[in-house]
Order: sequence, then structure tokens, then C-alpha cells
Amino acid sequence: MRTPALDGENTEPVSHVGPDGRDRNWSVPGWTASRCAGYCDEDLAMCYCPPGTKYGREPAPPGSPPGTPPVKVGRPLGDSCKPNRDPALKSGPRTEWGGVDPDSLFGPEGWCNAEHPRHHCGCILDGTYGHFCEVQSEVFCFNQCSGHGDCHLGFCRCHEGWYGMDCSRQRASAKTREKGYHEPGGARPYLEHIVVDPPAAKDPPPSPTRRRPLIYVYDTDPLFNSKMMQYRIAKSSCVYRLFGYANESNFNSYVYSLESYFIEQLSISQHRTYDPEEADFFFVPVQLTCYLWPVLGWADHPWFGMPAAHSRAQQGTYMYLKAKRWVQQHYLDSSGKSYWDRRSGKDHIFMMLNDEGACWMPQEVYNTSIVLTHWGRMDNVHVCGSAWGYDNYSAPLDTWKPYVDGDWRKQYDGHPCYTPGKDLVVPSLKPPSHYASSPLLGAPPFERDILLYLRGDTGPYRAHWYSRGIRQRLAK
Repeated sequence: MRTPALDGENTEPVSHVGPDGRDRNWSVPGWTASRCAGYCDEDLAMCYCPPGTKYGREPAPPGSPPGTPPVKVGRPLGDSCKPNRDPALKSGPRTEWGGVDPDSLFGPEGWCNAEHPRHHCGCILDGTYGHFCEVQSEVFCFNQCSGHGDCHLGFCRCHEGWYGMDCSRQRASAKTREKGYHEPGGARPYLEHIVVDPPAAKDPPPSPTRRRPLIYVYDTDPLFNSKMMQYRIAKSSCVYRLFGYANESNFNSYVYSLESYFIEQLSISQHRTYDPEEADFFFVPVQLTCYLWPVLGWADHPWFGMPAAHSRAQQGTYMYLKAKRWVQQHYLDSSGKSYWDRRSGKDHIFMMLNDEGACWMPQEVYNTSIVLTHWGRMDNVHVCGSAWGYDNYSAPLDTWKPYVDGDWRKQYDGHPCYTPGKDLVVPSLKPPSHYASSPLLGAPPFERDILLYLRGDTGPYRAHWYSRGIRQRLAK
């Protein structure tokens, strides 16, 4: 992907990709998951076999309108299919960002040329299946655009007269109501048992005596949610369900899947309201974990703080800060006051489902809002316990004006990771089958002969501060 120029004099984007969609120079170092040895479709940030190979991608002709499909789709080149050297240089240096023999990709028996190749690259992009990724299926969108839009890799393109992140709302000026994809006789009958018509969208509106609390879900700038779904590329990331080979919906066991699950379920809940004036709470859908990985780990855009990916915590801090300020600026009541300012954010709900939760959430957001988190750490003075250097929120960063002026840690310093009575600790999302053997649900209790089982690495290369030293203490 391309980034804007980082200084005022350079007006060209910074990129590894040339005008022809090919990497400018394979020998340039710097590992980036989005480096492409084939043809880079910059609309998707997706790599395909190059033109000139039997199964290469052939883009739409120059000058074609936006959204024009390619002449030939081609086979994808995912993260596991990056060459370890330039095939044009038989004795050239190895690439820093690849590990596969180029003959396995571009040779006569390679993935890009052979009908039955020796090496397979897999179908990384959502909506692709089959031995050679030739089968197209439905892709994930929130509530599948409520049956009134087309899902484009996680982003809903609403039909005429419909709007919203999930296309669930119809304009009052709309002349007719077209049949939804999921409705009887609709174009996609397999969506009938997946799409839910939000009660808040009913006409006439729901009864004012319906169950409380009523929660208003902000339609934010898509950059904070559905664009992250588009940028993710790897279909197994960020979502709690996926469509299969025959458009059946399957549970996806992804560690941070509660993020997409909660947004979707709240959007179709009877507790949702489209009227902010009657709302008891306001929910800000920010897909942080999807941004941290794979988006920030794969690409060089977008930035919320300084334009650098070496501190995911710093990027996430500014992501929440900008999301809060966005709704504060764009959602005003009839008096011109923002819904945030009416109660100083005390009725606003955010999720922070990353490994260390709200430890580095900006004070401007954390101090008053309600946080849903997996991490219930309560000490006011805390330091990072992650062994993943990119997540070390305790590490200082050099000032980089105009993006960040001063010590970025001052944005979050001074609050705990969790405040009882204000925040909620929520469990990770598990499929129903996970709970079938629970004694709490009627299953017989386990016969245990082990007092404590430690499932964790305490080897010589494990950072002593990881997990706050608990593993090492138990091992001793």
C-alpha cells in the first residue's frame, strides 16, 4: 500500500510498487508483509501472480471506471508465497522479505504457471475457495449489509435509498422499498437465516415501552471499523464467522473475534435505537485489534499517531483519541451540543480487547467512558508486561512533529487498566460447543488429580517481565 509523503516538498507517495503494479526493487531491504513479488492490485492491496504467467492477473484496461473487474483474476500470492531471491538474478542476493524458491512460484511447475503446481499458496482473501481459489463465495460484512447492500470485503455499499454502516436504515425520501437479498424471493436465499432486520428499523418504529437500556450505535468514519475489515486481507482475521464453500456460515475461532461479534449483535439487538435523543448509552465501534493485526502489521497505512508501525500502542492510543473527537465533532443535539459533552462521555461505551486492554487508552477517553475489556488490571501505576516489543506502551518515543509533540505516554498516564464500577471485564468469544462440557451447564464435574497446570513457556529466551513474572514464580 502507499503512504502520503512525509514532508512538504515530496508530493509523490512513498511505495515499493511501481506504476506497473510490480515491486520496484526486490533487493531493497525492510520486511513488510505487503511486499509483492507478482502484481499488486492497489485497490485491494492484494498480491497476485504477475501478468505474463499462465495464471497471472490481468488488470482492467487503463482508463476504466473505478470498480471495473480485472480481465483475468489470477491466482493470489499470499504471505507464504514470497520468493527468497529475484529469479532474474540466478546468483543474486536473497530477499529479506521472502523465503520460497522462485521456481516454486514462477517456474514451469510453479503456482503461477502449472495447472497442477507442486507448491500451493492458499486462498487468503475472503470469499475465495477451491484448490486454486477459483470458487467465489459470500464475504463477511456486518449483518451482511442487512440484505440491502453489497459487501465489498467488509465494507457495505448500500443500495439506493439505504445507508448506515450495515445499510439498515432507509431514507425517508426513498420512493419504494425493494426486496432485500435475504427476504423470501430475494436474490440470495442463503442469507435468510443469517441477516436479521434490526428492530429499530421497523416502520412504524418500535414501541416506546420496549426493553431498556437503549443504545445508540454511532455511524463513524469507516476508517475506524469497516475499512479495517477491507484492509485486513487475511480472511480468518478480525471476524467471528466466515462463509464456506457453499455460502454456509461457519464459526471462526479467532482470538479477538468478540470485537466483530459484539458490533454485529448490538447492531441487530432490540436494545439498539436510531434516535440519540432517547438513548441511555452510546456505543463507539472501533476495531482496534483488527487494526493492530493484521492491518498495521501488513501495510504502511493508515496512521493515527506518528507515521511509524514500531509502536502499536502509540497508534492505538491516537486511534481512540481521534474516534472520540470525531463523534464529538459530528454528532450534535438540537442545541448544538455534542452527545459526548452532555454527560462528559459517562454514557459512552468503548471496547478495548487487545492483550493489555485499556492500559494505554487515552485519558481523554478512559477517565469518563465505559470500557469493555478482557484485562482487569487495577493498579494505578503500571508498566507494560508484553514480550512483544511493538506493544510496549512503557517505551518512550522520539517526538515527531507535527504528528506527535512531546512524550506520547502522557496521553494515557495516570489511570488504571480497569476501574470497577465503571468498566466491565468480558470473556473471550467461544462457540457453544466450548461450554457443552461445563459443570455449570449440567455436565458432570471433571475428576482432577492435578492441583495446578502451567501451560506456558518459561525457557531461557522468555522475557522475565512477560505475564508480570507469574510463569517464572510458579515454575520456581
